[in-house]
Amino acid sequence: MKGRTLQVTLLISLVAFAGCVRSTPKTIALWLFDDPQGSRVAVDSSGNGYHLTLGLDADIVPGGKFVNALDPDALDTDALGAYRYKAEPQLNPGDADWTLECWLKAKPTMRADNRIWGLSGVNYIDYGRGDHLTSLQVASRFLPIDGPGGWNKPSGDLKADEEYHHVAVVYDSSAKELRHYFDGHLEFAAPGVWKAVEAGEPPYADTVFPPHYPTLHIGMRDAIQQWDHHELHAERGEMKKFGGFIDEMRFSRAALYTEEFTPPGSLARPFLRVWPQRLSFVAIGERDPPPQTVAVSSVLLSGAWSTREDIPWLSIHCPPKANQGGPDSTARVTVDTSALPVGRYTGRIKFRAPGAVDDPVTVHVCLAVVEENDILDVGDRKQLFIDGRFIESSENVALRVNRPEKLDITFEAAADVPLYPSNIVYDEEAGVWRMYYGAFNGRQLRCAESADGIHWKRPRGGRHPVVFGSDDATTPRPLAFGAAVMHDPVDIPQRRYKAFEERRSDGQPELNGVYAYYSADGFHFTESGRVMSLLPETPLMTAMWDARIEKYVVYMRVMNSRKGLRMIQGNQFFYRPGFTYAAPEGRIDVIEPEAMFREGYENIRSIGRIETEDLLEPWPTIENGPHTIYTTPSHIPMVFAADKWDGFADCYTGPVMIYPYAQDVYLMFPTVFRHFHPSRQPWFYRFDDANGPIETQLAVSRDGVHWARPDRSPYVPMGRSDQWDRWLNMFGVGMIRVGNDLYQYYWGTGRLHDSVFLRPEMAAQPPHNPSGTGLGAVRQRLDGFVAAEVDYRGGSITTPPVVFSGNRLQLNHDSGGTGTIFVEVRDLNDLPLGGYSLADCEEITGNDVAWEVRWRGNGDVSPLIGKPVKLHFLLRATKLYAFQFVKDS
Repeated sequence: MKGRTLQVTLLISLVAFAGCVRSTPKTIALWLFDDPQGSRVAVDSSGNGYHLTLGLDADIVPGGKFVNALDPDALDTDALGAYRYKAEPQLNPGDADWTLECWLKAKPTMRADNRIWGLSGVNYIDYGRGDHLTSLQVASRFLPIDGPGGWNKPSGDLKADEEYHHVAVVYDSSAKELRHYFDGHLEFAAPGVWKAVEAGEPPYADTVFPPHYPTLHIGMRDAIQQWDHHELHAERGEMKKFGGFIDEMRFSRAALYTEEFTPPGSLARPFLRVWPQRLSFVAIGERDPPPQTVAVSSVLLSGAWSTREDIPWLSIHCPPKANQGGPDSTARVTVDTSALPVGRYTGRIKFRAPGAVDDPVTVHVCLAVVEENDILDVGDRKQLFIDGRFIESSENVALRVNRPEKLDITFEAAADVPLYPSNIVYDEEAGVWRMYYGAFNGRQLRCAESADGIHWKRPRGGRHPVVFGSDDATTPRPLAFGAAVMHDPVDIPQRRYKAFEERRSDGQPELNGVYAYYSADGFHFTESGRVMSLLPETPLMTAMWDARIEKYVVYMRVMNSRKGLRMIQGNQFFYRPGFTYAAPEGRIDVIEPEAMFREGYENIRSIGRIETEDLLEPWPTIENGPHTIYTTPSHIPMVFAADKWDGFADCYTGPVMIYPYAQDVYLMFPTVFRHFHPSRQPWFYRFDDANGPIETQLAVSRDGVHWARPDRSPYVPMGRSDQWDRWLNMFGVGMIRVGNDLYQYYWGTGRLHDSVFLRPEMAAQPPHNPSGTGLGAVRQRLDGFVAAEVDYRGGSITTPPVVFSGNRLQLNHDSGGTGTIFVEVRDLNDLPLGGYSLADCEEITGNDVAWEVRWRGNGDVSPLIGKPVKLHFLLRATKLYAFQFVKDS
């Protein structure tokens, strides 16, 4: 990274107050509410750092008892006042002495039910209850203070004049009573025991919102979530807002008042106000972050303040005499990253003012240095959690295959037994889905159409709708049942459909290979010629247009047919004595991929991939491969194969599709053929190791070349031993979208490989149809192939840096009735951005494919468009499938 200097103007508001001070070492928090107007933070001037966040409905306003005041209900909205998202134990005392005191002034419009202070809506102090504006309710929901129905007690009348009045509530733990003072006069003493708000233990301690830990609210009811609290007044929805002004609130861990007293003057003490107390710098490539200019105020400062930093890449610049006080004090923080490599850096700046109660104040500095290619551009495209691309860090999260639901489908003719679903395409002209499939009867490729994906019928009444022929052909010949058909979105209309058929000629081996055909309507094909002289020896070959690389791609089986040792047929390993699946290390001799074509290692099935510019021209293969009629890893690059954890198995087929509803998602449905071992199946009457069950799993990729399996569980489980698909299932290519559901199709049978039964008596069991085979369907939720799954203990995901172009964030998730999600938008130093924190996020639960995330009722993220950010998900009992920044329609 080239040298450059980053400059940001830091707001440092230094305020020293002198007044009538009632100092106590028991002070926990002191909110003077003398922050500059427009500030979104009410600073705790006790020096303990319990600052309050100002919600959308709260403001610092002039006209306080001493300087400024808090107006918790500044706007005519149902939003938040002042709050502390997570109240520390010091603010939640339980059965220990404490005192809460403040100055209150009523607005002319004040009505009953005014919350002054509360912890999670469990412990609270309200002024005015029902229609009585001269009463106070002090309540601990864990144990009533004065018995059921006896919580409301007398108080002074705030509306008797337009003045500020001192209000204090004292809990005396030795006497087990609460005392309320109004302008220093004792209004009541109520017996009872005060209890702390219960806080959750791990693993729930970090769960968002109560009851897992208390939240502190000043001048308002407990936090708004995804529902509105319209429970107070029929004509106006409020959250028990305090209908007036609050000035100088102090919370002390002592029973300060034991008898009537003269209200104190200002509680303010000389203190050093530095805000913000954390700086976040992000340097990206050659770009500098824009300068930030903030108004600075300094009031009644006695003495000079100074700064010191311990960061070699940071310096501070102050205008002349700025640190002597006055209305325009500023400090400029400069970051020089010319000598810094990519990485994360932290440091501190100390601000000192002799005589300030909180001297010194430490400002923590974070710096992230990143390059442009460290940031993922997600635009407004959907992003799936199929792998670790969007997981920079996580806790208690597992990527798991999400199984679809099996469905029954019907075909028009029961005798037309479907086999091998080759591909699914959409006929826009007819407005129907078209399925190409191999028919068991006649072993021909046929076609069916459906408007709903469930009920299938022959198209246009034709018995053999898929045919090909040349101009002079008189008798068109149907394509073989193992032919592959594709719909080409980029070729000319006359060649919009293409088909590929494997031909084998024992008498004329020079004619062996794969032949290509093209068609305008998908029914009548014309032969183009041979495109490959090798045989994939599989009915499920996949051909597609890959727009990402702007080339055609073909996936097929690769194997070796040289004669040799038959006993390891279909396997990539030698297993030594003592081998177990639980501890395979040291008991396996791996046959390396480049050695798979060597004589003696035959029938080793895996998946290869070809790229080509034209599917109707000869496909590129490696010329120096072994002399064989079958495709091998030496002829075609192998991209997927079984490994040692698959055991005595190989990859029988591997249909591939590019998922059209998200960015960079390739899906393969490999079939794992597990070979029976000779020593374990002595009763198998036709046994050899070429037989065994075949099941479909799921593999995922971002480029179609590098594949991974999220887990080894079956994507579609086999049927029970009395069901038609009990021993074998293989997927076809393509899918149908119906609303928010995806339909996929598979071939299943109650027979093993090579159409044999596991036991003789199974041949007599009623089959699914006369052939003992059939076509099934599954229904998957939109985007639902893989889930980032978190159990009841909770967990989290933080994404790497992303930039986006949409203005609203949507999630595809399943949280059920007990799961939750909260989303935080962070900068590249993992600090929450204002207005988009976990505390601001509305609770997300239920089950949806496009749920809009909202923070305090607002889902607009357009202020962050183009800015590198991270998404942090706090999850519990949830499956998270995808996220997307969408644009308003």
